[in-house]
Amino acid sequence: MGKTSGNPRQNMRNRPKWDDHPSIIVPKIMSFYELDHERKLDELIDLLHSYSCRDQPQEDVIELPLLNPGDGPATVVLGPGDRRLEGYRIAKELKKDAVAALALIERIRGNLGDFDAVVNSHPGLMQNIFETDLGPPDQMFYPPELIVLQHFYEMIGYEKPINGLSTLAALPIRPKLPGGPVANMALRAAIAACRDYWLGVEGKPWSMNALKNADVRQKDDPNLLAGPCEAFVVDALRACGLRCRLADVATAWTEIDKQARGNGGEVPGRENRQLMAYKD
Repeated sequence: MGKTSGNPRQNMRNRPKWDDHPSIIVPKIMSFYELDHERKLDELIDLLHSYSCRDQPQEDVIELPLLNPGDGPATVVLGPGDRRLEGYRIAKELKKDAVAALALIERIRGNLGDFDAVVNSHPGLMQNIFETDLGPPDQMFYPPELIVLQHFYEMIGYEKPINGLSTLAALPIRPKLPGGPVANMALRAAIAACRDYWLGVEGKPWSMNALKNADVRQKDDPNLLAGPCEAFVVDALRACGLRCRLADVATAWTEIDKQARGNGGEVPGRENRQLMAYKD
């Protein structure tokens, strides 16, 4: 296991800015925080960088145009809570519409069969039912506007729409939305990965220090961080391009610690916090 950092407390408040590409900051972080396991740190940095490239959520607040603004504003601004509520509503509408569409297609299928059995392509009946010219008696084919009665499934590509609609109808939508703020799952996973490394690989104490202070979280200044553990985590996150405020870090950190306490000291899902190349 690694040794506890001997950097004096004031060094945490005057840390270098990690402006280099994640691929070349590993030796610098190793030196500053007196770390021992370079390969594992390199894996961590690669993983955090992958989160910033792929899993990081977009901006919390978005502005959407209104379809029918009327006399009101032309756009609406949605925060995370509003977006969750609206997304939940849309997802339920998608599922409802898919179920209805499947029922409609099944009803059409039945009606097509019934129509064919009742009318049986009888020219006189067809001529009376539809405003169309069936042609002379020797005409054996339906006119283009009626061909759908014989080839409906071929025309809509029956199998693919049914598969797509069936999948939509089976969307695993929650019975109700969870309470509280919208969780930043990428940030949680990133902090859990930092914990795996800092505590599990280096053997250093895992704890928040200045992040427990509301004033520090509000000011959102990394130079106010006092403990090497919290400084390392924030430095690693920001160096790898993960967008986060100190308040966000503290919230996610608290949740990760809660998960660890409920799982014998281990944060669940460790096997998913590895790049494929490094999985055993």
